[in-house]
Amino acid sequence: MLIAKIYINEKQIDEIHIQNVGLLFEPDTYGYQIREPKRDIIIPHLRKSEYKPLLRKVLEILDDN
Repeated sequence: MLIAKIYINEKQIDEIHIQNVGLLFEPDTYGYQIREPKRDIIIPHLRKSEYKPLLRKVLEILDDN
């Protein structure tokens, strides 16, 4: 699980939990789900691209809601 904690100065203002829910159809592509705050969407992510692109996708989803 990827956990992002967001702070302003020393005060934590938010926390995001992103869980790997398994391999999708394409090679090395996994599905991830936002567990906190809860969202019922599976985000495809190429694992070898590491965590930053996944976090960007999640932030865009949360920003749209």
